[in-house]
Amino acid sequence: MENLPMVSEISPRVTAPQISPRSDIAVAELVTLCVTMLVVSTTAAATMSAVPFLLQSLESGGARATRDLGLISSLYWGAMFVIAPITGRLSDSRGRRNYLLMSVAIYAVSTWSLLFVSTPWQLYFSRLLAGIGVGGVLPLMLAKVADASTDEQRISRFAILTTAAMAGGLAGPYLGGLLDTSVVLTGFQVSKSLVAAAILSTTAMALLLFLTARDIPTPSPADTGSSLTGQGVSSFFLLSMVLMYGVGIFEFGLSSQALGTLQLKPDQLGLMYTACALIMLLMQALFFASNFRRFADRYLLVPSFAVAAIGLLLFPTVTGLNQLLGVLALVSGGAGVAAPLISWRIASLAQGRRGGQLGLQSALSNLGQATGAFTGAMLSGWLFQSPYWLGGLLLGSAAGLLLISVACSSQRIGERSRF
Repeated sequence: MENLPMVSEISPRVTAPQISPRSDIAVAELVTLCVTMLVVSTTAAATMSAVPFLLQSLESGGARATRDLGLISSLYWGAMFVIAPITGRLSDSRGRRNYLLMSVAIYAVSTWSLLFVSTPWQLYFSRLLAGIGVGGVLPLMLAKVADASTDEQRISRFAILTTAAMAGGLAGPYLGGLLDTSVVLTGFQVSKSLVAAAILSTTAMALLLFLTARDIPTPSPADTGSSLTGQGVSSFFLLSMVLMYGVGIFEFGLSSQALGTLQLKPDQLGLMYTACALIMLLMQALFFASNFRRFADRYLLVPSFAVAAIGLLLFPTVTGLNQLLGVLALVSGGAGVAAPLISWRIASLAQGRRGGQLGLQSALSNLGQATGAFTGAMLSGWLFQSPYWLGGLLLGSAAGLLLISVACSSQRIGERSRF
């Protein structure tokens, strides 16, 4: 892995766009973006957990339903993987707000369409729309916030958005389960969780429409004067993918073990998801302190990967609720620090290409998370501990490579200071 520059190293060599006080993002708009991100991530996870049951009702189970479920999941994640960098790159030159509104609108349409599907092919189309919509939301929000933030403000705001996305993804399946009862709607018997998802996603779209401001002009890539744009970014892409691969394995393990080996009750499972979200929020809240932001940028990326790796390695040893809470704290705390740091560094390096670069990061993160969940499902049937060992090994290796990179970077700075 190449030497990774810290933001403190980048800033003197990059001419960042100047943000005037008038162009700073309003508090109401930032809250709107966070609420929208939480709604989209929560409802997306809730509807994803409802799709297998919906497909089963359409096909009465069997091998065909199993095959279609795999294809539908691949279509959903594939659409997210393809659309995120495309919408991000288009927004670099044509503005963030319209593409963000379009993404949320497409997602809202997909949630409403789920209420009326009557054939598997309609379900295919609905999930394709969902992937297209969700794929553009997080990277466009990060880019929009980055455009209207100074470097000091950016990491704390990124922390809020990434926490909303990760907390919603964790809580969605549980909240969907709480509403897993049917209601008759215009002649169709549908899950209350799907009705709630459709209403909430439409509300989020309305909030974005009325409470978000017009875009702030961003410099073109040629105007940034950055010699570091692209240098080191590929390494951060890889780190983001590895981190979310570990999160995907952990999400699979949390749900499968909670309902399997540990035999947790619904309220206990809800406690696990709530604890995970609270730990992430606590870690992200620290980024509001400027001293902590600088400290985290310089010292905490390596430990955050190491802590998450230890959590995954310890997961197979969990036999009770208290041990599960301890492992959950390690993984959630590590991911809660690493995720906004990675996005912050990519945004600082990308400058005028923020939309495209953050879109690519989101696509690779989604791919990593989906691969982690798939790996967990496949390997756990062969050897229960294997997916967690593999995830822990990858996160630990990333921490080791980061440590080497930091050491080489420090040595290089020390050599320059002698001349």
